[in-house]
Amino acid sequence: MSNPIFNFFFGLSSIDIVTSIALFVSYKFIYILIVLLLVWSLFFAGNKMFTFSLFALTGSVAWVMAFIVKGIFQIARPGILQGIVPRIIETGFSFPSQHATVFFSLAFVSFLINRKLGFFLMFCALMISISRMVLGVHYFIDIVGGAVLGLMVALLFIKIFRKIK
Repeated sequence: MSNPIFNFFFGLSSIDIVTSIALFVSYKFIYILIVLLLVWSLFFAGNKMFTFSLFALTGSVAWVMAFIVKGIFQIARPGILQGIVPRIIETGFSFPSQHATVFFSLAFVSFLINRKLGFFLMFCALMISISRMVLGVHYFIDIVGGAVLGLMVALLFIKIFRKIK
């Protein structure tokens, strides 16, 4: 399953600083971002409980849906299929990327709340997704699948929350 986009980004992992940044973005930054997003929604957003609930439910359901879809497709990670040595060891299946699913879903729903926040979270979702390819744990199609699944979850919650609001 050779993939030129994956190969390009994984090739960047031969640069130590790129690998360090990718590790930070994939593991520490995501938690910082989630905490900041939830703190912002509770203390600074216009409709605090609405915003907090929207983010918490969307992110949680996106994570669960990605987990379920992974179990259905059961596609092996690049290290197994391509015989590469990823920069980190991840267990489980590859498609779709749970990181991409969660952060794209949060980015899409954030446009309902605040356009600037939506663009910022979209940028973050892209950086998180690219970091997963740099580390060698996801193909580009895993990222695209995660983004599409994240969009579907976001559209569901946008529809539900528009009726509530």
